[in-house]
Amino acid sequence: LNVLVETCAVPQLLMGQILPGAFEVQPDATLRPDLVSDARIARRQPFTVVYRIRPEARWSDGVPVTARDFAFTHDVLRKHRPDSIHSERVRTVRPLDRKTVEVVLNAPWVDWRLLFDIVLPRHAVAGHDFESLWKGGIENPKTRQAIGSGPFLLAGWQRGRQLTLVRNPRYWGPHAAYLDRIVFRFFPPEDTADLLRRGEIDMIDGASPVLVAQALELHRQRAPGIRVDTVLGASWEHFAIRQGPGGHPALRKRLVR
Repeated sequence: LNVLVETCAVPQLLMGQILPGAFEVQPDATLRPDLVSDARIARRQPFTVVYRIRPEARWSDGVPVTARDFAFTHDVLRKHRPDSIHSERVRTVRPLDRKTVEVVLNAPWVDWRLLFDIVLPRHAVAGHDFESLWKGGIENPKTRQAIGSGPFLLAGWQRGRQLTLVRNPRYWGPHAAYLDRIVFRFFPPEDTADLLRRGEIDMIDGASPVLVAQALELHRQRAPGIRVDTVLGASWEHFAIRQGPGGHPALRKRLVR
């Protein structure tokens, strides 16, 4: 469940409910400040952004979210994700005071609001081997208590079966989460058509070839109460041509390709 390693099992959309970032994507695709109350471009050369963290923002154990959390997150990303935005675009991240952090980028960048899509609890995980953290839960390794700064906390994870979030009782936002808990159940994609027929799930979104195949099966074998909708959408195709070892010699000729 370590969100900063490649094999993380939790989608970013879900993780934002536990460990939110500086900004939150809205339904209309705009970005709204979340952990921060204000973020502005302070200088154009070098391109510098100053984040002001909300005074009320705190972790679920009561510790305030501070500029040191932002700087720590940057350091962890640079070390463990060399392909991250922080490694490629950010020059320095420096706390100016407890609730203000300055970020200097290598060059102007229009998507600077995406820099901190997640912020880590420095007081809980600093000094621990990050590669071994959060294998089965998102928790403070010192106390073994669930930790987060979002409206929900991770209450349990049964591998291959389900993941459960519960309301964060110390959430600092404008109101507590409306739901006591959310349970995410996992199903093999190839079983979704049968699950829909049995009423165990309510919809299939054809986001992958497997799910598209399941939707087509439902279209061929209609079932009561199920409707299959087809809509236009963007699509693209490409060919990957092997010109080197293992490729056909004719493909080395530009005219053939």
